[in-house]
Amino acid sequence: MTIRRIIRVLFRALRDPVYRREVRGRLQQKIDNGTFFSWIVKGIRRRVWPDRPLALHPAAPGQLEKADTPLSYIEALRFNQAPHPEYFKPRARVTPLGCGQGSTPKFLAYYLPQFHPFEVNNKAWGEGFTEWTNTTKALPQYKGHYQPHLPADLGHYDLRVAGVMRQQVDLAKSYGIHGFCFHYYWFDGQKVMDHPLNQYLANSDLDLPFSICWANENWTRRWDGMESDVILRQSYSHEKCIEFIQDILPIIQDPRYIKVDGKPMVIIYRPLLIPNLDKVVLAWREEVRRAGLPGLWLVCAQTFGLIDPRPLSFDAAVEFPPHKINDRIEDTPPQQGLWNPGFNGKTWLYASAVGESMTRERQPYPLYRCAFPSWDNEARRPSSGYSFAQVSPAQFGEWLATCASFSRERNSSADNFVFINAWNEWAEGAHLEPDRHFGFAWLEQVAHQAQKRSTHPAAHLSYAVPVSDSKGKGKTAVIAHIYYEETWQDIAKGLAVMDAPFDLLVTTTNEKFERVSQQVKADFPSAEVFQLENRGRDIRPFVALLPLLLHRSYEAVLKLHSKKSLHRVDGDLWRQTLIAQLLPKTAELKQMINSLSEYPSLGLIAPEGNVLNIQRYIGSNQEWVDKIVQELGEGKQWLCEAKPWFAAGTMFWFKPSAVQSLLRCPSILQDAFENETGQIDGTLAHAIERALGCATLANGYHLIDTRLAKGVGSSEHSVKIQSQKEWVNEWSSKARQRVVDSPFARPTEAAP
Repeated sequence: MTIRRIIRVLFRALRDPVYRREVRGRLQQKIDNGTFFSWIVKGIRRRVWPDRPLALHPAAPGQLEKADTPLSYIEALRFNQAPHPEYFKPRARVTPLGCGQGSTPKFLAYYLPQFHPFEVNNKAWGEGFTEWTNTTKALPQYKGHYQPHLPADLGHYDLRVAGVMRQQVDLAKSYGIHGFCFHYYWFDGQKVMDHPLNQYLANSDLDLPFSICWANENWTRRWDGMESDVILRQSYSHEKCIEFIQDILPIIQDPRYIKVDGKPMVIIYRPLLIPNLDKVVLAWREEVRRAGLPGLWLVCAQTFGLIDPRPLSFDAAVEFPPHKINDRIEDTPPQQGLWNPGFNGKTWLYASAVGESMTRERQPYPLYRCAFPSWDNEARRPSSGYSFAQVSPAQFGEWLATCASFSRERNSSADNFVFINAWNEWAEGAHLEPDRHFGFAWLEQVAHQAQKRSTHPAAHLSYAVPVSDSKGKGKTAVIAHIYYEETWQDIAKGLAVMDAPFDLLVTTTNEKFERVSQQVKADFPSAEVFQLENRGRDIRPFVALLPLLLHRSYEAVLKLHSKKSLHRVDGDLWRQTLIAQLLPKTAELKQMINSLSEYPSLGLIAPEGNVLNIQRYIGSNQEWVDKIVQELGEGKQWLCEAKPWFAAGTMFWFKPSAVQSLLRCPSILQDAFENETGQIDGTLAHAIERALGCATLANGYHLIDTRLAKGVGSSEHSVKIQSQKEWVNEWSSKARQRVVDSPFARPTEAAP
């Protein structure tokens, strides 16, 4: 079967140059990501030596597990159709939620209109066929497989009923969805599934913004857009392509239509299928201008190997997962065994997809990130579906936050979009709409992210240092709090390795200001030295500098301080070790700094060996940490679910935007820092040392160590790809479950 399929693909690629471009793109993606050979080997192994444990097998002699029986399967089905004991959320929001304000992205959800019967489907699939027909027939294939996906509050609706769309709009607005992106089905002039969109256009009270995505592939019985079992075919003649843009003019002229700088945004699902695309794009733009619009904002979906929109003369790209992701992560067979011994599908871990999203590099073009709450097409491909296992609303929220931080760093306010796949792709298990098992849990995660506001410009901070413009031209800064003057030489020696321009900002106490100023300026004459009250150790001075760092838009900042840790014998060694890790030789330092600019969602780089679990090293800080986490806008369970890291010793490289949410914490704004009395734990400053990791993660940014930063920032492609895989495996949400210790810190929680 594998050989026949390869031959079929190669034969079609030889005779079809457009298809050849797609195949080449996908293969190149796998080669670039280092997954090509494992993909080939696993594909052959899966078909030649399938590893299929028997379903409903009795327990082996000596095993304590309960034997699988038909009743076990029925219990699994019942569990899937009942409210999840941990994740289920009832509806809690009924009023519109303001969204897309400041640097908060606009969340757009793909919308499938195939929830009503129409003639083409009746002929192809049988009278009355809708998306629900397949959805309700799906069954779990392996243990832990969540199927079927059954709707809750909206029921098995019919989109011919305008009231249903009103309910959908009401839900979307209540949970922070900025707009829908309707999949648009147009086949050489024949439109199908157009009734819901026409109904939307005809009812101005459906006031949610919208756009369209042309699903420009063959419509087949296999749901794959290929050449077999075709129901409706695309031909892509130049005349038909012009007819398409003329046909959608009334849609994109609707006042609710989503625009970028006045230009209506149109997404093309598979642009590489269109011959002579450059001429088609020019003709489309001309037709739109002739209609009185300022232009067309063309977006290509990153599907079937397509990545860069620029060679196509498109304006931007949008992710469409699981496209691209399944080329970058390894599939994982079901770990708990199969219910169906004939299951021939593929599974990936959802946590791997969430982790992979952290590693997205900046691009020289607008890229709109996308996340899915779950994805499983078992309903369309019985016993051979592709699915992402062990889905979690909390991890979906983290994925959305990562996409939001990327958008905040890279996109303008005009196109600050984050897409979600999807609002209602029920037969692909990708839906925000409430179901019986999770309820409104997915929508709650969207609402949580939509409510986060930008803190730039920062809230007023009474003890902040005066804000001013930088006299230098560099985008790098070093901040250092100097209390123990004798440690300055260690810091000055470390800074000597920096050969690129940087601003040096030093804080010290009022009584030591003159001595420290003289000492620092003797080595760095252009350094800026600020005097502050002796409270909050090195943390309050760090917070006092944060508005200035944000104002100057530094891309990378190094935080140091004169750490002595007088209560321990290795205090000097710890300080020197931290400085050495953060300021290595020049080439490695450049790689570390480069990683902060290369990866928009990377927020903090901590010294190797000093990245620890917050809960394991909470010390006497639980009460303060819980308070700060709540002030950051996270719930009581977030610490246990997210398990953030923190940088022990409080020296690290960081992006100011990654921790700017600290400036919204009332405890920090109200200057609740305790007076210095020699405390070694339990103060607000000690809590913020740990909560810096929380602020970073809650804001959608991620923390790694110096060793990994050198790898992901490397100019060597193979080193970078391998390091990105380590990032996913060792630093993602699933990896934060592991226990990490340091020789310089003592845990307060026993290892599990």
